[in-house]
This record gives sequence, structure tokens and C-alpha cells, in this order.
Amino acid sequence: YGQAYGIAAAADVYFNKKLSELTVSEAALLASIPQSPSKFDLFKNAKVERYGKRNKKGRRKKRLIVVTCADAGPKCVESELVTRRNFILRRLRDGKGRFPTLSADQYQAALEEKIVIKKSRPIRYEAPHFVFALLPELELILGDREPIRRGGYKVTTTLDMKAQRIAEKVVKGAALLPSMPIGRYNKAINNLKLRQDRGWINRLRGANIRNGAMVAQDYRTGDILAYVGSAGYYRKATRRFDPKYDHAGQGRRQPGSAWKPIVYTTGISTGRLTAGTVVLDITTPFGAGWAPKDADRLERGPILVREALMYSLNIPAIRALHRTGIKEVRKHAVKAGLTFLNNNNRMLDEAGLAGAIGTVEVRPVDLVAAYGAFGNGGKVTQPRHILKVEDSNGNIIYEAGRPTTKQVWSPQAAYIMADILAGNTNPNKNTIWGPRFQLNNGPRGSYRPAAVKTGTTNNLKDFSTYGFLAQPKNKKQPAIVAGFWYGNSDSSQPTVPSYAPIYSSDIAGESWHAFMRDYMRGKPTANFKRPKSGVVAATIDKFSGGAPGAWTRSTITELFVRGTQPGGKRQVDQAGLIYCGGTVVPALGENPGAPASWLAAVNAWAAKGGRGTSKWGTRGATFGMAGKTSFGGPVAAGTSCDNLRVGGPSSDKKGSEKKSGGGSNNGGDDNKPAPTCRPGFTNKPAGCTVSAPTE
Repeated sequence: YGQAYGIAAAADVYFNKKLSELTVSEAALLASIPQSPSKFDLFKNAKVERYGKRNKKGRRKKRLIVVTCADAGPKCVESELVTRRNFILRRLRDGKGRFPTLSADQYQAALEEKIVIKKSRPIRYEAPHFVFALLPELELILGDREPIRRGGYKVTTTLDMKAQRIAEKVVKGAALLPSMPIGRYNKAINNLKLRQDRGWINRLRGANIRNGAMVAQDYRTGDILAYVGSAGYYRKATRRFDPKYDHAGQGRRQPGSAWKPIVYTTGISTGRLTAGTVVLDITTPFGAGWAPKDADRLERGPILVREALMYSLNIPAIRALHRTGIKEVRKHAVKAGLTFLNNNNRMLDEAGLAGAIGTVEVRPVDLVAAYGAFGNGGKVTQPRHILKVEDSNGNIIYEAGRPTTKQVWSPQAAYIMADILAGNTNPNKNTIWGPRFQLNNGPRGSYRPAAVKTGTTNNLKDFSTYGFLAQPKNKKQPAIVAGFWYGNSDSSQPTVPSYAPIYSSDIAGESWHAFMRDYMRGKPTANFKRPKSGVVAATIDKFSGGAPGAWTRSTITELFVRGTQPGGKRQVDQAGLIYCGGTVVPALGENPGAPASWLAAVNAWAAKGGRGTSKWGTRGATFGMAGKTSFGGPVAAGTSCDNLRVGGPSSDKKGSEKKSGGGSNNGGDDNKPAPTCRPGFTNKPAGCTVSAPTE
């Protein structure tokens, strides 16, 4: 019924009447529409009729009528809509079906009745994209019952109108207000009560980022709490702004760095990475001349997974995907409910290693649910829109039961990921984004733990941010996860100067922060809860990961899935991996099986001592991350390590102990076993030598 779902709504829209006030002819006409809603829309089948006396200007009143042959001459041919209405009236006259029978006089009167349509009063739904998103779910619930359009059902949804209004306000403020003339802009800022956010919204003026979307979900239950498919459903469309298209649930856009937690969590869950694993942040040709860079064009050399993810470094993420395996990440992503263009089997196979940095398009609603798993013990909860459905008599025909969940990652890996991402809202852990994204809106302004990750695509076309809070103790309070996307409907780039680019943290990140700030203000805070078992803390070398040794200049405490910590049965990180004597040899930290070209790039970086500018225009730096002011020692290139002594079982077939000449870097005596080389390296009496295959 032209956005009117149900006959009662149609009676209101077309005739401005309640159901009980409809005439027989009007009711039969509405009953005709579901057979072909578009073709039989009453407004399309109506014409303007002039009636009544002329006024002083010689004009008569106008009204809309559905033309029938009762109003026309003898050669009239009824329209398909009226023919359908007449068929229904005949069925009522003849007593066919389960409806009351019309007398001959009633039937004739209904045929001759003039059908006058009231002036159109457009329906304006609250949360329109949410309404249209729930219809497929409702149709599945109803099955073979009366269709939605004439069933008279009462539907109780999951929507939290407080969350919805805040979300709509924030998306409108970021996507629509910056393009307004300054007078209207100032007025809108005040009317929408966005004065607190004026600073970051001001920066978006002139950027031409015209659309946005948002989803908030309770990740324990799957309930959709807020759903914004565009910055304004009822607004006028432009090339950059398609208000009717649902960018939250239908649109697929590149998530950029917001995809990295999917990669790293899979690596940790499968035992191929830990939060303390060394990954190399060195610009590398990963194939076909592709040498991606970090956003700031710096190279930090050997770095640990936690800081690589927390500071959103691209090059380590690519190495993490290589080590974890493209197929493994694809498998977990599909299990998490993420769907992709073309088909799921080609999801990361087409993107290759570039898939690590979010080049594969996803739906925001799916990625929001996947992020919820990091706070939900690794379980992804299927999103739902409907809590209860009642029929026209008030009988409950559906009531939501237990949430539908799927275990995708281990609870331990999920907790470690939540702990890493929580650093992005803690100024004590992340000095760049911590001050920007911290939430101090608990009782009496207390700090609220939260985990968040931004994502900006390489061409600055898509800006997204996803994040979640810890599960509250009160089961009636939502465990909230939310995601924001911004960009243009036609995928055009924003118009910002190269010297002042806009990143996701400037729009999607600020939006996420504003939403969480306002929605959760004053509510009790909660901490991310460590699983009862399976997570251990271990002291590791601050620069190389693994157990500390004589090479160690500083240590940190890191979280591990039990067994993967240094000394564990499934130990992942080798002690002293990157060290030769007191020297850092980054090539020793390269991925097993890395092509020769990767090692060449690493050695070229190391030959400059980790400083200077590479041929790709990137520059070596420690960046002061995690309090580091060096790489853990002097840096040198090379593919051998004559004095690497980390202990472990001997590789001698007879099990005898071997000595290695020269000064040991582990502080032990020369009678300790020879080093055990990791996969991809050859064990020699002199030490571990890189044995990389050719490309």
C-alpha cells in the first residue's frame, strides 16, 4: 500500500478513515491492491475531478477519484484495478468465501459508489530503513499465514528509540550539516544539540562526505538497537547522496583497517600468532610491484602484534595474514556471518594479501555482529529485529526465544582481542587515540572501558569505525556493539586538500564516540571479563617477544592463550628471535617461507640501521610506541646468526649436546644445547641461517 503496511494503515493513508469506517466499496478496493501493489496503487489509478460551485475567481474545488464506469459513459471500459474490485464485490454478493454476503442492493450501491481519495498524507516511519530491514524476517515468521499487507499484525521490535534518535542525530550531524550554508549550519547545530561535537563537525565542512550509516546491536541477544541506513531517508537525493538505499544492511563497502581484528583474532585463535609475536613493519614488495605503506609513511622494524594492531599498522597486518593463512581467515569470516560480493570462496582469494587491510567489501551490519564476538567469548550472535508478533485478535503467534549464536573464535582469543582494542580508548596505553576516544561517562564521570577500531580505505572513499563495551552485570542492560560508515553513495572521493586529509578517526570514530558518550551517559561501567581459564600472563622481551634472556633490555607482561606462551606446550614465539649477539637482525623475524624479495627489503632496511628513507619513500622510525626509543639494540642486515643461542632440544640425531663457538648472547655456558631453528631456517652448528625459497 505505498509504504503503508497493513490494511488499517492503508485505510488511513488513502481515505483518512479507521478500518471500521470504510465502505464496502473502499474495503474491496483496498483488498484488490496486494495482487499487484505497484500497478494497483490508488494514487496511480486516480485522476483529478473538479466539483462544486465556482468561486469568485471562477474556479471549482478539486479532488482525487478512482474512475469507474459509474462515472463515465456507456462505452467505458473498467480499469484493471476496478475490475479486480468488482470481482471481489461479486464474490461477496454470491456468498463465496468466508466473508459476509451482500444483498443485491448493497452490491449495486457499492458498484456505483464514487471512490474519493483523501489528499495524500505521506507516511513517515520512525527508523524507516529498520522497518524495511525487518520485513523479510517478519515474512519468515508468518510463513503461510495472512500476508503482512492485510494481516493486521502487531509487531514488537528490538529497536531502542533512545539509541535510534542519538544515532540519527550523529549521522545527520556528520553527513548533512557540513554542507549547509553557515547560517543554517549554526542553527542546525543548536537544534540538534550538537554543540559538544561542533569542533570535529566543523572540520568536515567542505569535505563533501555526504552520506552515512550506523548499526548498534546487543551482542548477547542479537537485538538491533539502532539502525540508520542513510543520513536521511526522506531527504532529496543527489549524486553523492542516495537516501533510500540501505547502506547499513544492503551496501557493501571496504572496511579498511577495521578488518584487521578479524585477521589477528583468527591468528591468535588458531595458535599461529600471539599478542607478543614479532611482525616486521618494513615496507616490502608483496608481489606484482605492490608495496603498501603505513598511513604515516614510517617503518618501525620489528614490532609486537599488540602495538601493530593498536596503532593500526598496515605492513604487519599483511604479514599476519600471510602467517595465519588466507583460507583460514576466510573460513572464520564466513563462519562469523560475513558475506561477500561474488561468492564466499573467492572472498580473500581474489584480494590475496591485500585482504589484510580491508579491501574486501562487507556489510556494516555483518561486521558489527562479528565485532560483538570479541566481547561475547568468541560467539557471534545473529542479528534480530523482532521480539513478538500478535495477530489481529491479540493472540501471540511468535515470541523470540534464545539468541542464535555461533562459536567462531576461542573465548581466550576473543578476550585478548578485546584487551588490545580497549587500549585505543585508554590514554595510558595508546597516546594517539586513547585521549580522543576515552569515555568518561560512567557514574560521577568515571572512566568506561571500551574497545574500538577505525578503518579508512586507501583511496579515502570509505570511513568506518566499529567498537563495543564490556558486558554489563545487569542482564537487562544491553551489551552494546556499534559501527559507523561514511562515504558517498556514488563512491566518489571527498574533496579535502592533501595537506589536511580526513581519516576515519575524524568522522566515523568521532561519531562512534559521540553515540557511546550520549547513549551510555551515567550508566554503570563494566570491565572486560577474562575467561575463567585458558588465559595466562607471561613476562616477555619488550622488543622481540618470547622469553627474556641476556639480550633483554626491557620486559613487558603480555596475555596468551594457555599453552602458546613462552615455555608452553604450544609455544609460538621463539626467545631472542631477532637477536644475533647484541645485534638486531630483522631478517630472523621474517615469516617462515617468505619469498627472497621480502628478505631483500628487510635487509635493505636493516643495512641503514633502521633509519633513513627507503626507495618507496618511507622512513625508519621507532615512533616512541609503547615507550620504545630504539629497536632493542643496533640493527644490522644479514641472513645468518652465528651466535644465536636460545636453548631448546638439540637437533643432533643422537641427542648429544653441541657447542657453538664465540660469545653467547644468552648469558649461559657453552655447554648449552644448540639453537632450535624455526620453520624456514636451517639448523647449522654455527647457528640459524635463513633459507628462503625463491618467488
